[in-house]
Amino acid sequence: MPILLAAWVALSTPSAPAGAPLPPPARDPLEAPRLAHISLALASAERAFDGAGSRRGEPAAVLGSPPPGRRGGAPAKVGRPPSPAPAALGAARRAALVRRAKAVLEANRESFPATTGEARFTAPDKERYPYQWLWDSSFHAIGLRHYDPARAADELRSLLAAQWPNGMIPNMVHARADVLASRHWKALHEAARERRPGAALRALRGAVSLWFQDKLFGALHNAATRSSGITQPPIVAEAAVEVSRALAPGAAAAFLREVYPPLRAYYDWIDRERLRDGLMVIFHSWESGTDNSPRFDPVYGVDPRRYEETRYNLFKKLPALLAFKGSGWRSSSRFAVKGVDMNSYYHKNLLALARVARDAGRPDEGAELEGRARELKGEIIRQLWDPARGAFRDLGLVGGRWTPLETETPFGFLPLYAGLLDRGDPRVAILVERLTDPAKFWTAFPVPTVALSERSFDPKGYWRGTTWLNVNYFLARGLAEHGYAAESRELMERSLAMVERGGMREYFNPRTGEGYRARQFSWTAALVIELDEALRRLAVPGR
Repeated sequence: MPILLAAWVALSTPSAPAGAPLPPPARDPLEAPRLAHISLALASAERAFDGAGSRRGEPAAVLGSPPPGRRGGAPAKVGRPPSPAPAALGAARRAALVRRAKAVLEANRESFPATTGEARFTAPDKERYPYQWLWDSSFHAIGLRHYDPARAADELRSLLAAQWPNGMIPNMVHARADVLASRHWKALHEAARERRPGAALRALRGAVSLWFQDKLFGALHNAATRSSGITQPPIVAEAAVEVSRALAPGAAAAFLREVYPPLRAYYDWIDRERLRDGLMVIFHSWESGTDNSPRFDPVYGVDPRRYEETRYNLFKKLPALLAFKGSGWRSSSRFAVKGVDMNSYYHKNLLALARVARDAGRPDEGAELEGRARELKGEIIRQLWDPARGAFRDLGLVGGRWTPLETETPFGFLPLYAGLLDRGDPRVAILVERLTDPAKFWTAFPVPTVALSERSFDPKGYWRGTTWLNVNYFLARGLAEHGYAAESRELMERSLAMVERGGMREYFNPRTGEGYRARQFSWTAALVIELDEALRRLAVPGR
């Protein structure tokens, strides 16, 4: 088992300091018995090690709930002609795809005993990822609201129930291993009784894997809360707004009054604990949700030409997490990034939280949150916009200094979604032209998570060039918000065609549409429903 061997080697070897090159693989793992629990556990925690690559405001006019009225006219189309792409799906094929998406969400419905009662949520993939993640559940709620708003509300309640006393919402909440493992033991007994050795082996592997995971998570996470000590993209406020709009008026008002206090505590925690020079900072790449993006390579000290998945995870990311935990989850010298993406999400969601405050009967707090959003907007433009390159760029702590990170990714386009640029701002056209350039991002199945022109681009790599539906969701919203309706529609149509071709997978090849990793991935399913609803609204005049 090469992965198990790699885990033994990694944790038997002194951690490389931040910025140091990856060490060569050791030949003699000295502490194998102590480390045997790492392999399968890390596979789930990292969403890595199987298949190609490795894992795990006011809403816009087209996606999300449409605001009343439109502003301005659509600008002329920019960029080069798009790459050849499959035709848009017809109504019957789209309807069939939505039925498949709902079946995935139903299959991944999950519940287990939690500290605060019964946790009811949608697992990203019940077989592979049986736990709850922050931004996964936010996407799940956005999709579920279209046909089961009560379940969408429960999805967010379950997430908020895992909040720490200081206000932090963890990126991952995991159940007691015995609760989930009991299902595998039951399946094992049934398979053995029916003499199905293949099914018995799968059940045994699942039970042992969950036990390993529980041991690993106990070491890496907060054992008392059974949750991680890191967060994820803070998009839960806008998810709450969208869910409330799908509820009956009385239920919506009650829901917003219920969720406002924990939401406020979370965004106050970000303001209190995670702002550096006015910008939100993350202390591990997992917090971005884009775990292995090459934009982080300089911070981890990785040469993209020598990137190798397993060693990257074990020699860089795992030590960085342990160092962060060792600080009491307060700061880290191993990894720190002020990301365009995280600050865009934070800005958009401060505006969403302001709306929740007003709807919950707290107008003064809504005004205060809007003021915080204005301050954040100014710092994003001042610190992250590079006028010489005509691009937004992340800042990473490299050699003890905040340094622009040069890798070109679509996360630099998220200010379009986040309301950071006004209509008519010349920077909008610059960004859209780059986004729709077939030599960079406008592939047959856009949008790759790394520009095709980057040496780190890998069409099968985990966040290193593959297409993810959630990125397309944000970018389609941004295009629509700025009047690029044709480009937004094309992106949504290509996204649905990609899922029809590749399946309800975790991520996709931007050239072929082939799907990778999880086969029944819930946020893909949820966003298929959301994109279909957005396209249906476009087809109705006046909506």
